[in-house]
Amino acid sequence: MHQPITVYSRLKTTQEVVWLLLVMLTPLWLNLWGQQPFELPKVMLVRTLVWLLAGLFLADAFLRCRSPWRIWANNPLSGPVALLALVLLVTTVTAVNPRLSLWGSYERSQGAVTLLTYLLLLLLAVDHFRTVWQAKRLLTAVVLTNIPLVLFGLAQAVGWNPFYLVSDARSPVFATLGRANFLGAYLAMLVPLTAGFALMAQQRRERVAWYVLFVAELGVIGLTLARGAWLATAVSLSLFTVLWWGRQLLRRWRRLAWSGLGLLSLSGPLAVLWLGQQQIDSTAARLAIWQGTLKLIGERPFLGYGADSLGLIFPRVYPPELVYYQGRDFFVDRAHNLFLDWTLMAGIPGLLAFSLLLFLFFLTMHRALRQPQPAEKRILLSAIVAAVVANTINNLVSFDVTPTATALWLLMGLGIALTLPPRLPAVEIAKRPQGQWALLGVLVAVWGIAVWQANGRPLAADVLARQANRLVQVDDVAQATAAVENAAALWPAEPAHYLLLGQMYWRQAAANPAEASIWLTQAEAAMQTALQLRPHDAFLWLHLAEFQAAAARQFGYGTPALANEAYQRALDLAPNHAIVYVAWGRARLVNDDVATAAALLRQAVKLDASSGEAYIHLGAAELALGRVAVALADYQEAVRLLPESAAAYAGLAACYWQLDQPEAAQQAAAEALRLNPQNGQATAVLLRGIIRKGR
Repeated sequence: MHQPITVYSRLKTTQEVVWLLLVMLTPLWLNLWGQQPFELPKVMLVRTLVWLLAGLFLADAFLRCRSPWRIWANNPLSGPVALLALVLLVTTVTAVNPRLSLWGSYERSQGAVTLLTYLLLLLLAVDHFRTVWQAKRLLTAVVLTNIPLVLFGLAQAVGWNPFYLVSDARSPVFATLGRANFLGAYLAMLVPLTAGFALMAQQRRERVAWYVLFVAELGVIGLTLARGAWLATAVSLSLFTVLWWGRQLLRRWRRLAWSGLGLLSLSGPLAVLWLGQQQIDSTAARLAIWQGTLKLIGERPFLGYGADSLGLIFPRVYPPELVYYQGRDFFVDRAHNLFLDWTLMAGIPGLLAFSLLLFLFFLTMHRALRQPQPAEKRILLSAIVAAVVANTINNLVSFDVTPTATALWLLMGLGIALTLPPRLPAVEIAKRPQGQWALLGVLVAVWGIAVWQANGRPLAADVLARQANRLVQVDDVAQATAAVENAAALWPAEPAHYLLLGQMYWRQAAANPAEASIWLTQAEAAMQTALQLRPHDAFLWLHLAEFQAAAARQFGYGTPALANEAYQRALDLAPNHAIVYVAWGRARLVNDDVATAAALLRQAVKLDASSGEAYIHLGAAELALGRVAVALADYQEAVRLLPESAAAYAGLAACYWQLDQPEAAQQAAAEALRLNPQNGQATAVLLRGIIRKGR
């Protein structure tokens, strides 16, 4: 009898350790050796640990001869969770790209596998945490993890960045979450929990420590400059205050407090948008994205497009004005609104299923808070509700990443668990079914295989992709090619690895002209494989077109007609992206199809009048067509947009020369040569001037 009890106690200890690892490591986890250092390793960590918890849950059920289905039957959210899981499965099968929607994008990894893992996390939390003591211990670990996040954020605020992590956000304060708004959103969820622990503290020193952390969290949230996080913090703290102290107020004051909270929640997002309008047009960008998203939803309102698919389909409706608000490198893969994202992903059924789940959670928590509760339990319930509301409010103008999503589903599970009656003490069955240990062994083997296949291989491939990029920087193309080949073999579902592989083969062709045809054939095959994985990706078609145009021009491999077909396909999928027009126009210009090039480039500057590169090529096309005055205007605009461009000044010099303005031509040519002494066009203009003066 002693051995089974020892095994069971070790199982329970392992469960507790894994739960603590999940909440403490998720926000801190990084892969400094990977191409994607933030989201990808966090997703793989969460999936691995949640699946391990699921395996331990099944092992526990087997050891005690319990039915998992009966365990979850008491969960008031089991029905909505099952419904949402079913909708996710159906919409993944019917997605525009089922493989993408199953695994998620390279940048986010929030496919159906990850989303279903979150739902599993909720169910496991409801089963495991049935006592205030258990919940309090786990939430203590959650909040204490904020200490390194806050310290790292403050260090970044003063310019200290030991890991050389970079972010394109307005604020450099992003800790280990990748962007400042993600850090702000995560801290906004945990601020009410920190306040709750300060209230529960028994000793003055402990209470002061919690309040210091609370103030530090507020300071870092402010430093992130994330307006959505500011609003979420204000709403969550206000809600926590009303839930905790509201019962002590007179009825009319309580009604007034709830009315004020409702007004803040409804008007807050509008205030965030108004504030954003004062800073780099982020409000206009949000509205443009929402309009495009609504158009897409109107085309597939019931099935949606599948998880993590907006980045694939948004180029079809890309608003041209968005380039002025966020720049031409801005990539739209989220609607920046919780309900629009769910509708786009899983259609109206997905939106309704998620909304039902959220509604039943709040309803269950409301009923629990209306009943008499011990002080600690009431504080924890109030803080959990406030944290979930913070996430919801923030995501009205933003979206979840792995740490915030993990915290959301875990907190929802904890909240529901605390409303259920405590479970009877665990009693292990002395006589177990024959072959039970073999079945447990099978579970362990299945978990190990699943973790390696679904989580380990993508992570290893990402490390190899990063290694390849570093090898290229030191001109070790052979080793870089081998690394990318291994990356593609490890995770063949990711087009980015095949695209990188095609680029490596192109470098091999450039380095070995005698074997160029062999390398170019392999490069094209790699890019075609990427397109087979993601045939609706406009930018993969653009990469293929650029490759085919360059291969035909430099090596005589293929024909320009093949490149034109690929350019046209890219244009069909992204009709409002100026970069496609610029690339195609440049290719036609090189192939002496000047009239077509001019038309394409003129359309490019209509879509993006801030593209200096487009104006340079357009000026060259107009000059070749003999429209010198028009070309001069284009080059002048190019100089205004790119004052450090030698090509712009050289084109300007050529125009002035043909307009018989030699002095202006000489000045422009001199400036071009100052910027680039090797510029042939400027040198030619300068020589003509010297010859003319000599005469």
